[in-house]
Amino acid sequence: MSITGHDVWLAGGYPDCSASQQTPQQQATLDGAGNGGNPVIRVDNSGPRRGNIILQDLELAGGQLANGEGGGLRVEGNLHINLSGVRLRANSALRGGGLYVKGQSDTEPASMVILDSSATGNASLIQDNQAIEGGGLYADESSSIQVASLVENNQAVRGGGLFLNGANSSTFAYVSPDSLSGGGIRNNLASEDGGGVYMANGASFQTDRTFPDRPAVELRGNQAGRHGGGIHAGAGTYAVLRRIIVADDQAGTLMPGNGGGLHVAMGAIVLLDGVDPGMGAGTFCAQELPCASLSGNIAGSTQHAGLGGGAYIEPGGHLNIRYADVNNNQADDGAAVWVGGGFPGHGANLYSVLMTGNSSTGALLAAANGAILHIEGATLAANQVGSLMRLDQSNAEVFGSILHQPGNPLLTTTGASGIATQCVVASSAFDPAGDVRVDDPMFMDASARDYRLAAGSPAIDACTSFVSGFGNYDYALELRGVDQPGVPDDGGAYDIGAFEMPVVPDGIFSSGFESPGP
Repeated sequence: MSITGHDVWLAGGYPDCSASQQTPQQQATLDGAGNGGNPVIRVDNSGPRRGNIILQDLELAGGQLANGEGGGLRVEGNLHINLSGVRLRANSALRGGGLYVKGQSDTEPASMVILDSSATGNASLIQDNQAIEGGGLYADESSSIQVASLVENNQAVRGGGLFLNGANSSTFAYVSPDSLSGGGIRNNLASEDGGGVYMANGASFQTDRTFPDRPAVELRGNQAGRHGGGIHAGAGTYAVLRRIIVADDQAGTLMPGNGGGLHVAMGAIVLLDGVDPGMGAGTFCAQELPCASLSGNIAGSTQHAGLGGGAYIEPGGHLNIRYADVNNNQADDGAAVWVGGGFPGHGANLYSVLMTGNSSTGALLAAANGAILHIEGATLAANQVGSLMRLDQSNAEVFGSILHQPGNPLLTTTGASGIATQCVVASSAFDPAGDVRVDDPMFMDASARDYRLAAGSPAIDACTSFVSGFGNYDYALELRGVDQPGVPDDGGAYDIGAFEMPVVPDGIFSSGFESPGP
């Protein structure tokens, strides 16, 4: 089917042509098998007049394009298109197995919204499609896409789920969990890079929830044969990953590969963020913590080496992780994060993060080639690693943080590397010239993964403000700098580590709870 230069509303879900009401949970199937190698539906609208297309309660399946774009649906030109309760399934193409979108120009873009159907209760789904680039969806230049649907079980060489190509223009994709299917990007496969998402040529990508009561977006179970099990952020791209769970993704399944969860290339910037409550109403975490997570990701396999289980940052790339849980990631080195340098000021910033249960024969955090590693208001504990930090001709700053790894070195260095510390509680000394306090941080219950501070902890009211201006909240999104009544300040009202202890009832510190116990 081809729609050229017209506004169209095409709806399925009716029992017959005479019916005036759609049937709940029903769709009309358009099968592209045997249609001569064309998309199941092709939409074109060129010129200054903006087109408007609505596709509702349809299944687009079986489109096979060996050398073209958009096996299920191809959209090009100056138009807006709304997909409501549309399933794109079992299509294939060179680019965009399920869906291909390209605008006319940045001032005349193609914009798309993918939502559930309020009329029938059908969820929009992008499933089981294949392509060379963008197994599920390919967003080309001058396009803007909002996806509130599930993108799953798609395959490609690059970008198993989504491929975003800026091509020196404005390409933007926004993924939210506001769907009957739960939304998210799950179980997609790339034989090379970007199992879940591949970003190229200045494209932008954002995740968040639209409604405060919804859970976090999931980027889960995706695999890349080489780099970026979850996301490969290519040169010049920008990703803001708010309220997202990046979990159980894997890189290096077919060859040596890096970045089990995230692979950040030269010139790319990625922010993984649980969201600062200071951003305004409705920004608080609606579900149990964590509000954002980088967990259970793997770089490498039994046959292939891998660096950066949670994230790998190439020289010239940059990663910020804030208000997030980083746990149970695995790699040969850089279990949580491996960061390269190459450009002044580039590296990784970790703010108010809880980092536990990661494993590597190398380091938890590895930095090389002039990289800068900045750790602030974090708790690093109970990781199965050779050392917590390894600096190879690189520099690290550790402020207001707990580094607890009894029996293992906290820092190893090679070459001209440097460390700066302020208000650090650690299991052993590692910076003779800095502010490192060797002590037991006294967690509430580390065996149950409760790393809040127990009463009497030396990390309570132990520091002046160490926040850099990037955020004044702790891991649980509670305001920092809460002065505990009756607790002498050992340098200031700020607590050290990921958690700020809230004000407790009067008298608790006079009842013996301040002692560590037997």
